[in-house]
Amino acid sequence: MLLLYLSFAIRGYVTAARAKSDFSSLVAAGLTTTICLQAFIIVGGITRLIPLTGITLPFISQGGSSLLSSFIAVGLLLRCGDEGTGVGQEMTNATATLDANSVLGRVSLGKRLTMGLIILSVLFALLVANLTLIMVVQAKDYQAMPGNNHTIAKQLNVKRGSILTSDGVTLAESDEAEGGGYVRDYPAGDLASQVVGYYSDKYGTSGIESTYNETLTGEQNYASWLDVLNAQAGITQPGNDVVLTIDSNIQRAAQNALAGYTGACVVLDPKTGAVLAMASSARAGRVQRFRELAAQPRHAGAVRARLDVQGGDACHGAHRGRGQREQRVQLPG
Repeated sequence: MLLLYLSFAIRGYVTAARAKSDFSSLVAAGLTTTICLQAFIIVGGITRLIPLTGITLPFISQGGSSLLSSFIAVGLLLRCGDEGTGVGQEMTNATATLDANSVLGRVSLGKRLTMGLIILSVLFALLVANLTLIMVVQAKDYQAMPGNNHTIAKQLNVKRGSILTSDGVTLAESDEAEGGGYVRDYPAGDLASQVVGYYSDKYGTSGIESTYNETLTGEQNYASWLDVLNAQAGITQPGNDVVLTIDSNIQRAAQNALAGYTGACVVLDPKTGAVLAMASSARAGRVQRFRELAAQPRHAGAVRARLDVQGGDACHGAHRGRGQREQRVQLPG
């Protein structure tokens, strides 16, 4: 798109240079500069290269007045081009005669048009460099943003892997939605909710859902070489499971012991250091809020999200592919 705007600038300045009269040259140069600068300002603002302003993108914005004014400018440029002469004829007039059209001033005008085109080219080169930085260098950072709706919408069509305890209790799983895609379900309720976190198409992810998001979506820690090939080819595939070292019985006992109190509890295996339970009662009210939200009817394509439960990532665990051998990994903490 930026190359199209730059091509428009080149053709507009060529039209200005070849117009018969100074008035036509100035009109063509002014219209071209206005449209190209407007495109630079809005694209630069969106990509945070410069402060964002409330102007429209020529030929792209949906507003009727914007499109009308842009095409009026194109019509005027075409009219200026209809009156243009060939370069050879301009040079002949410039060296042989002096008429009312001030042809002798074309050499000076040509220099100014060249300088203007160079300035526009530099501005668009800055846009290209900034877009390259965002789309290539910082691409993973933008994709990992919790509020990135494009990434979340794409992942709604991916069956995320399940999150399980060491004794096989499912803490989180994905179910097929009526309107297509998948919804996230938490069949164990508030069991280890601070550890598991939440997955929401509105609020992003937290806890294990966030830390091992790429594993759960099948984008990392592949279970087989076929998964690697499918990922490189862009083929959607089910995610891998994440198995925690948390024991559901110990976790439930820790949460029950904290009921009615404000505090936290962590149970470790003294031999291996594995986290067997991690509970906190500081957010009991928020867990209750989640239960109320989870009880409400879900619309197609939505995610049953724990909106107010903040998760911790400090536990050990493992992930495994569906139908594949289990592979142990170390979670943060």
